[in-house]
Amino acid sequence: VVLSKKRGVVLSPTTILANQLKSSFSARLEPNAITVDMVSRFRSQKELISVKKNIEENNNDVLIGTHAVLNNDIYLKNIGLLIVDEEHRFGVKHKEKIKRFKSSVDVLSMSATPIPRSMNLALSGIYSVSMLQTAPRLRLPIKTQIEYYNESIIKEAIDFEVGRGGQVYFVHNDIDSIQNVSHKLQNLFPKNYVDYIHGQEPSGKIEKKMVAFISGKIDVLVCTSIIESGIDVPAANCIIINNSHLFGLSQLYQMRGRVGRGRQQAYAYLLVPKRILLSEKALKRIKSIEENISLGSGYNISMTDMEIRGSGSLFGYKQSGGSSSMGYEMYTRMVQRVLHESGKLGSGFRILPEDVVVELYKKRFIPEKYIALESVRMSVYKSLTSATTDKELDDILYNLVNRFGPVPGTVTNLIKESRLRLVASRVGICSLVRRPCGVVCSVENRNENYYASAVIDYAENFFNESNVKYHIVPTKRAVLSLCIHFENNEDIYSLFSRFLGKFGALVKVN
Repeated sequence: VVLSKKRGVVLSPTTILANQLKSSFSARLEPNAITVDMVSRFRSQKELISVKKNIEENNNDVLIGTHAVLNNDIYLKNIGLLIVDEEHRFGVKHKEKIKRFKSSVDVLSMSATPIPRSMNLALSGIYSVSMLQTAPRLRLPIKTQIEYYNESIIKEAIDFEVGRGGQVYFVHNDIDSIQNVSHKLQNLFPKNYVDYIHGQEPSGKIEKKMVAFISGKIDVLVCTSIIESGIDVPAANCIIINNSHLFGLSQLYQMRGRVGRGRQQAYAYLLVPKRILLSEKALKRIKSIEENISLGSGYNISMTDMEIRGSGSLFGYKQSGGSSSMGYEMYTRMVQRVLHESGKLGSGFRILPEDVVVELYKKRFIPEKYIALESVRMSVYKSLTSATTDKELDDILYNLVNRFGPVPGTVTNLIKESRLRLVASRVGICSLVRRPCGVVCSVENRNENYYASAVIDYAENFFNESNVKYHIVPTKRAVLSLCIHFENNEDIYSLFSRFLGKFGALVKVN
């Protein structure tokens, strides 16, 4: 993106994560003469003015920031790529803001646990999804156990972790009592340094405490769910989550993921109060975390989350229409068909392209030698069948050549058929199918006898002028068909391109 003279923007849900991303990106990119800037509440007003000036003068290549990036259009100048880190932490309103410039910007959303709505969009095929399932080398699964709140368990866990030179997160998601919990733990461990952190503290204080924790000066950090988002502290290998039944499934998974970032065995303790009756959903959440301990199990967690909470809203804040009972893709196709038949779609197609059948070549497929991954081959097939303009087909061809090299003949045949399908759908021809006798060209008769007859009359004139033999094919009453004969050495694509192209021009004139 940077080499293409565009700017990359990384959107982070919290100031702590933005700060860590800034350090990581700077260390990796600045040696390559790529400048990195950051926008968050950690920055002073003077620093923010400087960042804006750099953006105006194109003096920075990568911009990292929190929601503040979305609040001011000046931050969105000259963007080529937007990376949304921890996508599940952004609400519908934030995502609506992203859509303002999404049409011209590539967007990469990342999450260890996609929210049910995003999972539903992915499973429906609206989002394209890639899964990273290979764990870093020497990374171990986190040992997870559910326990009733017990000071002896807490003391034993912290003693063990600090004793081997590690650090501990103690998650207590109540700002009013977090200081008292911190003092209580400090009294239990007078020789260790215990501190607390929450989101309502001044930004300078938060930054100072997190730097102290990352550098190993704090042994036990009592915190709220502020640490949920992507903070990487390799020395922290124990997390104790108090009142774990009050957290969401993805929250529990994300917080557990804050430990075990190095090569040490990590431990997670999910504490629930004694003498409390857990709801069915809370029990399912906690049990799911306990069961899904393997590395890369975020997908399973998200599927369970979707089962517990439902699939979410595809259209704004609530589910609309009947898509929940029939599937999103079928729902949109039905809506499109009704709009087309009522003449309100305004697409220029007499027949929807998906209803046109073009089968001219015997060999028309994507070889495994050309694209090895089945999921990628299926994605290309889907792109070809859903394309509605020649520009889209040109882009597909360009991307194939750019990614996999020159296309083989069988793929060229597929693209040729897709081009003919678009022209045929505009002029009302419902099929061009190769048969032993030749190519059968069919027109739907419906209630437009005059139009179907006009197509057949034009076809007869065209093929007579081209010295191509044909004959009428007896078919059912709803379709009129011609069988066009041709020699095996004839260029079948050129013949039908001329035929459909001339007829298309005639239809536009008339």
